[in-house]
Amino acid sequence: MMEKSFSKLSIEQQWLLVTMLDEENVRTVPQLEKAFYRLCPAELTRPFLKILAELDEGFIRVPPANEKDIVWARRKLDWVHPSYRDLVIERLSLNKSMRTHYLDRGGVAAIVLALSEVGGAFGDRSLPLLPDKESWESLRTSVIRVLQEGTEEEIEEVMSAVEGVTSVTPAMSGEMSSLLSVLCEEVRIRWDGQNKVLTSKLLKRFYEISAKVTAQVPSPRLAPSWNATLAKVEEAVEEAEAGRFALDGPHVLEWAEMLDTLEVNEPRYLRKLGFPSAFEPTAEKIMEIADEEAALEYDLSSSDDYYAEAARFDDLLKAAVSLRKAFPEKADQWKKVEEDLEKQKDELNQKAEQKKNEEEEAKANEDPADGESGGAEVFNLEDIFSDL
Repeated sequence: MMEKSFSKLSIEQQWLLVTMLDEENVRTVPQLEKAFYRLCPAELTRPFLKILAELDEGFIRVPPANEKDIVWARRKLDWVHPSYRDLVIERLSLNKSMRTHYLDRGGVAAIVLALSEVGGAFGDRSLPLLPDKESWESLRTSVIRVLQEGTEEEIEEVMSAVEGVTSVTPAMSGEMSSLLSVLCEEVRIRWDGQNKVLTSKLLKRFYEISAKVTAQVPSPRLAPSWNATLAKVEEAVEEAEAGRFALDGPHVLEWAEMLDTLEVNEPRYLRKLGFPSAFEPTAEKIMEIADEEAALEYDLSSSDDYYAEAARFDDLLKAAVSLRKAFPEKADQWKKVEEDLEKQKDELNQKAEQKKNEEEEAKANEDPADGESGGAEVFNLEDIFSDL
């Protein structure tokens, strides 16, 4: 019945439902209207709101628009049932002209859907929009456009989608291998042109994707990322040594993870920098400071402060594990530091729980009247003027 109902829809109505597939960015009526005009190739015979009203309660639910409900445009649209979304994807996959147009114009949402590995009512839907070479070519064109013109967030979305499908499908088809090669090359060119400072997480994702390409993939320029990461950890060590701030957990962890990522994927770059001997002094200072801080007694004012400090020690603990691998000659010392850091982290979390219970108990015992008056003294005007 659903398939028959869909087949009777006009091309405009079908494209409006296809536009609804972008659930991340199309949540409201204004968003849907904007995306629909950008995506629909057909010449409209009726106004957008008229088309929308025709689909309301049939395939989708549209929030009510009336004078009393002035915020209706910000309320979320939805499908009548998830199976209707599955139906639209199925019909889109079977319509070649609609499918290739969507892949070409649908942006990140179309790319993510095309590369989805698990979907449908029974979880057996795989690469739903890529049944032929033309579809792969449309996808390739769309990926290149996003990588060249999209935002950093959109690029990361595309990389995540590719990473997801390659992790589920170890055996790469020729089309997929070609797509990965294009992605790595375009991303590298963009990053190099911007002298972009890359996080260890982003670099690791790039290397994991590039490892599945048949041909050799050049690495992005590493100097901007390494120099920025090293500068931050050296500043963190300097501030801690001077007693101005506690050792910055996130900066230390990022440097440790950058070392780990480069040691696995670009060891020659590290050797050119003089690793490991050139960086042993920095690592040893981190070890010394971290161990000193792990021995301190912390008396903090709130449970949030305790939780934050425990999180900092958790970062330092993770960093110590990576640094033990990077500097194996000091493995025994690092192991001792790891034990001390873990002990301090656990103690801080326990104190945080105790403090939280105390705060909740104190809040429960507060006099409501005190809160209402804000602690201000109440004066009786008749008493004040009675002696005048």
